[in-house]
Amino acid sequence: MRTVTLLLLVFTLIIASHAMADTLWIASGKSGVYSANFESETGKIDSLKLAADVGRTGFIGLHPNGKILYSVSGNDETRIHAFAIEEKGALKLLNTLETKWRGGSSLGVSPDGKLISIAYYGRSAFGVYSVNDDGTLKDVVLEVMHEGSSVHQSRQNKPHPHWSGFSPNGKFIYVPDLGTDEIWIYATGDDGESVSLRKKMKSEPGSGPRHFAFHPSGEFGFVTDELIGGVTAYRLDADTGDLLPVESLTSAPEALESEIWSNVSDLTVHPSGQFLYVANRGHDTTSVFSIDQETGKLTPVEREPVRGSWPRHLRIDESGRWCLVTGQRSETLAVFEIDADSGSLVYSLNVLHVPSPGRMELTR
Repeated sequence: MRTVTLLLLVFTLIIASHAMADTLWIASGKSGVYSANFESETGKIDSLKLAADVGRTGFIGLHPNGKILYSVSGNDETRIHAFAIEEKGALKLLNTLETKWRGGSSLGVSPDGKLISIAYYGRSAFGVYSVNDDGTLKDVVLEVMHEGSSVHQSRQNKPHPHWSGFSPNGKFIYVPDLGTDEIWIYATGDDGESVSLRKKMKSEPGSGPRHFAFHPSGEFGFVTDELIGGVTAYRLDADTGDLLPVESLTSAPEALESEIWSNVSDLTVHPSGQFLYVANRGHDTTSVFSIDQETGKLTPVEREPVRGSWPRHLRIDESGRWCLVTGQRSETLAVFEIDADSGSLVYSLNVLHVPSPGRMELTR
C-alpha cells in the first residue's frame, strides 16, 4: 500500500510539473524559430527543438489571442509567416506574406490583432500589414522609405529604423530610427487598416534611438539610445501620441570609462511597472532601474552579468518572477530570478544554448 501511495504521489508531481510548463519561442538568426519548455516554478528550460525551419529569423511576435505566432524570416527576401501554435512546441504554417525589402529587424502586433508593423533597419524602410479575423496575414497597408541622417558619420549617414511597436491603446506606432535620431510616430486610422505619419520626435543628436518599451499604465515610454549607451524616459500623451522627454541616463557608466566598446540593445518593463531592464552589449550586463510611478524617472538598482556575450533581447514572464536574456555571440539563453522588492536579478543557473538567439515569446 505504501509503495502504491508513493507511486501515485510521484505520478501526480510529474503531471503537475508538466502542467506548469510554458512554451518558450525563440527567434534564431541562423535557422528559424525554436521552441523549448519553460517551467515557471523553477525557471528551468529544456527540450529545445527547431519548430519552424524558415531561414534566419530576426523577430517574432504573438497575436493577442495567444494562438498564433508571427515571424520575420528569410535569407534573401523578407517574409512574414503566420503559424498556428500547436501542442508540444509545434508550429503549423498558416500563410506567408511577401514584403518589398530584405532585413526586417523587428515585428509589432497591434493590441486588436488587426495590424503588424515591421522596421527594416538595413533598407531604411518601414511597413505595415493587415491581418484577417482568423489571424492569417492579409495584405500590405503601407510600405515607405524613411529619409534623413544625423551626426555620426558611419552609423547615421542614412535612416535605420530599428524597432516598431504599437501604443497600448493601438492608436499609434512608434518607430525609433537610429540613423536620423528621431522617433517616427505613425497614426492608425479608425478603420483599423490605414496608417499615416503623424510626426517625428527629435532625440539628442548622435544618440541613436533603438528600441522602445511601454509602461503598463500607458503613461510612460522608455527608449534605448544605442550610440551613447543610454536610456531615455518619456511621458506619453495617449490622445495625440506625443512624447515629452523626462530624463536620459547612462545605462552602464563604467562601460564608457573602460576600453571595452559597449552599447545598449533591448529593454523591457516589469509587469508590475516598478522596474526597467536594459541590455548592455560589450559590457555584457543587464541594468536594472526602479521607475517612479508619478514621474517616470529612473533610479539605478544594479547591473547583473548576463552569463553570456552580446545580450540582444530580454523577456520577463507574466508572473514577473523570471527574466530571460539571450546572448547573441555566446548563443546562450540565461534565466534570472527577479527579487520582487528590489527588482534585482539572481542567476538561476539555468541556461540553454540556441543558435544566434533573438526575440522571445512565451505561451501557456
